[in-house]
Amino acid sequence: MPSMGLRGRLALFFVVITIAPMTVGMAGVQAQSTAQLRDRLAGELARAGASAAALVEAARLRADDLADDLAIRDGLAGALTGPAAAEAWLDRQPAVARAGVTVLATPEGQLLAARRPEPPGGQAPETVAGAAAVVAARPDAPAGELLLAVRVVADAGLVAVAVWLDEALLGQVAHDPPPGSGAAFVADGRVLAATGPAPAVSQLPPAGQVEDLAVDGESTLVWVQDLVNAPGSQLVLWAPRPGPPGLGLRIAVLTLAVVAAAGIGWWLARSVIAPVQRAADVARAVAGGDLSQRLQPSGGRELTDLGEALNTMTTELATRLAEVERSRDELRRSLSRLGDALSGSLDLDRMLTVVVETAATTLRADGAAILLPTGDGDALDVKAARGWGATGRVDRYEEVAAGVVRTGQPVLLADRATASPARAATEPDEPYLLAVPFQGRGRTNGALVLVRDEAAGPFDEVDLDTARGIATGVAVAIDNVRLHEETERLSLTNPVTGLWNIRYFEPQADKELERARRANEGGDGTRTVSVLAIDLDHFGRINKEYDQAAGDAALAEVGRRLQEATRDPDVVTHPHGEEFAVLLPDTGYDGALQVAERMRSAVGHTPLALPVGSRPGTVDLRVTCSVGVATFPQHAHDRATLYRAADRAMQRAKEQGRDRVVGAEELGPAE
Repeated sequence: MPSMGLRGRLALFFVVITIAPMTVGMAGVQAQSTAQLRDRLAGELARAGASAAALVEAARLRADDLADDLAIRDGLAGALTGPAAAEAWLDRQPAVARAGVTVLATPEGQLLAARRPEPPGGQAPETVAGAAAVVAARPDAPAGELLLAVRVVADAGLVAVAVWLDEALLGQVAHDPPPGSGAAFVADGRVLAATGPAPAVSQLPPAGQVEDLAVDGESTLVWVQDLVNAPGSQLVLWAPRPGPPGLGLRIAVLTLAVVAAAGIGWWLARSVIAPVQRAADVARAVAGGDLSQRLQPSGGRELTDLGEALNTMTTELATRLAEVERSRDELRRSLSRLGDALSGSLDLDRMLTVVVETAATTLRADGAAILLPTGDGDALDVKAARGWGATGRVDRYEEVAAGVVRTGQPVLLADRATASPARAATEPDEPYLLAVPFQGRGRTNGALVLVRDEAAGPFDEVDLDTARGIATGVAVAIDNVRLHEETERLSLTNPVTGLWNIRYFEPQADKELERARRANEGGDGTRTVSVLAIDLDHFGRINKEYDQAAGDAALAEVGRRLQEATRDPDVVTHPHGEEFAVLLPDTGYDGALQVAERMRSAVGHTPLALPVGSRPGTVDLRVTCSVGVATFPQHAHDRATLYRAADRAMQRAKEQGRDRVVGAEELGPAE
């Protein structure tokens, strides 16, 4: 036979303790305890009133927080331009369901739109009208049926969120009363909501006092509690007054009742109170952080269910806490890697790889990619990706990324089944997508695109803010890397012609010579490197006869022609003045002579059109050059000696009349 449940034991307790002994014993005890019972009931009403008022204030504070949150939501300024925009904006804010009333209004208090969840009694129209009246009255409006309409002033109007003093709120804050008890909201001399027949408003005692009143013909204790931050609004609680004293009890009967109650109380302590006490001890230990505690269920069906539920809760709490700690540690490591990558790396590819990994981990994304504009800016190039693999699936997201780069605005895509309007065929088919731009130095540098599957759920506004924070740091880092690259490039180029300078030419020449030297030592003795030394003939007369601007224009045009006359591997440099040097990897002596002749012809074949000071138009001027050629390993074995050989050959070309090519083979041994 199963053990008696808690409900049966409590029933037995009241039968044995209340009906049997106390029927005889309370006749004498009641006279002495009535005053104490009244004081205790008054204290309970006072505590219940303070607790309920605190809950009402908590509801008001939640409404205040919601108003602040709505006031900073995207699109609010547009929503305050008219009723239609306000209605549409409120429809897109699921958070308004948490408030009693949500209102958008003009700065003058004119109602634009209002929302309230439909109450069980169906009073939404009056609710909206009341909210509009509060907004119209501005901050000094009476509370009426609204508890402290919370107002947030924006540039274009008002956002108001209020808590409704009605049966719904009363049901949330009212205590669990004994039979005959009740609660009500009172404001401006009238009852707004009540759980039963309420005392007359005109007879209510001052706030903070208990008085005996007749409620529905019964003697009742009434307590009035002012609501915080709601002038004129009160919470009224009442409970039946303890009955009048009964007949005196005989000492023998009272003694018998005490003995019987003590015996039954001892039995109940073992069968009911002890298991509850053990459960309380375990609960306190768990609350103190000891999640290893477990309760051995005992004491009947209800207490067994309570013990099993407590054990399940403790196990789940330990699991969730471990998950939170793992997530926190993983997030800390990811953010640390991201900070290191953004602050210290000038390797753009490595930095973007770390950013993709961190973004995917932090935002629980199944796929992530960073797309940056190509060199000409006409398309986007995938620089780093995670979760898509190497199958080219990222290409399907370039259209979304291109829109983000073009507009500079983030994108949140819902699943295809609920998206309105429906997605186009070219849009991604993963359920959820988030894309944010990289914006820095007044332009958009690219986009971060992330996707989730059905199991992970959609991205929300918190995810959007997190992605924006990551994108802000990445945009700054990209600008820093590119600024560093541009600074380094400028340090290696001639400012007049844009060609590489001697700081770039020398290490490039050393690298090509070393590569050729290793190849020749390995058995391939045919690897060659040639150098051309070029000097413009009589160039000083341009600056002398015209001006510096004409000379710079001539140098820039000559550099352009020399560049066009070479191959991609060739390096054309402008060390200084009117001298140029060309590095020809994998080019023998005969080939270098041909290249030199082609360059000489490119420079001198067509006159240069040069601007001259403030004169209108240009001046055509023919410029020639002298070219010297030297080749490794025939003429030298290191860069400095090779360049000197080419330079001596160039000087011989000038001595022979200029506008010609001379190779190192034509120089004598002494030279």
